[in-house]
Amino acid sequence: MKMNANIWWSHPGSKYFLGEFVSHLHQGKNIVASFPQFAPEGLYDAVREKTRKDWGTPVRIQIDQEKEVGSHPELLVFKAFSVPETNYSLRENSVESLVTCQKTRGRIAWIDNMNTESWLSWKNFLVKYAEACRLRTDPTFSPLKFIIPIHGELTGQTPRTDVYLTNAKYRGYVTRLDMQIYVSAIMDTIEIFHRAKPRVRHLATAVVSEIAGPDPFLASLLLEMPLETIFAPKQVLIDFAQRRGWTHDQSGSTSSEKAWQQGILNEFNEERHVHSAFLAIAKEPTDYNRRLWKAQVGVLLPEIEEYRSKMLERLPPGTNRYTQHGNLKELSRLRWDLQGRISMNDLNVLDAHYIVRNELAHLRPATLEMLQAIGY
Repeated sequence: MKMNANIWWSHPGSKYFLGEFVSHLHQGKNIVASFPQFAPEGLYDAVREKTRKDWGTPVRIQIDQEKEVGSHPELLVFKAFSVPETNYSLRENSVESLVTCQKTRGRIAWIDNMNTESWLSWKNFLVKYAEACRLRTDPTFSPLKFIIPIHGELTGQTPRTDVYLTNAKYRGYVTRLDMQIYVSAIMDTIEIFHRAKPRVRHLATAVVSEIAGPDPFLASLLLEMPLETIFAPKQVLIDFAQRRGWTHDQSGSTSSEKAWQQGILNEFNEERHVHSAFLAIAKEPTDYNRRLWKAQVGVLLPEIEEYRSKMLERLPPGTNRYTQHGNLKELSRLRWDLQGRISMNDLNVLDAHYIVRNELAHLRPATLEMLQAIGY
């Protein structure tokens, strides 16, 4: 499943996260960016577009090269910026040499592919580097700044913050509106949605946005599926959970930091959010069904009310449209009033709307067969 990084990092929530990056850099801070194991792609390109005007294109340093320098990350940085070896050494002041290095002044170093074996030496280096930056008193001081994304379990080992060092955690930045923007933009590139009726596209947008939550990979995968699968996605979610190595035996950890690191737990629309794929493999599907219901109800209930209004218009002149309590007649009563006055096909469609309305009123999602009966 391939997400669209350009669209993802342009929605309001992600743009806010990128704006915080830029704010940290303007304050002279080095940034450790924490992400769950399955993080959105394209962060480097998004940050590059935001920063190259002020700091040039960030220099990417692949961490797998660190074997060349052992426990001295600064030496890898010197090499990446082509600083002559005569300008630095393995002496105690090698970190200070990097702080004052003219060739790296005002630039950004982006450290890629951080791993468990390398992180301890890099974390210790960042702490020393931030301390060395803090000791500088020159008002024009503009040292090299580091951005280091870390993922999964490494996010439990972030360094202590400093005036020149901060931890940025990508959690709680995605709202329902953000996901709807992403889903709608992806739909514009897919042929089946060009041909789909607006009401079908509306429901598909709601279902994909609610089920995917803050996960662009799941949203992109669902949008590759036929409409029938989008409207009844449980098997896709079960397969998705298996590919990520999740099992229902992990259910006791859905409130822990480890669950966030694994991508199981996150925040969506400012609320705690357990991944839909994890809910789909639970022994009891109650939470999964409620989420699918939540996606459907905001689209289908207004539509059913519109349909009821049209059926009321088809009553014979002089027919009372109200119940004895003063409310407009429900679909079940309209059926009796319209029987023999409209076609059997129209009566079947009316019945189908009543069934869907009844399911939603009892907090149950409509099945695929029910949706197809009302024209989906």
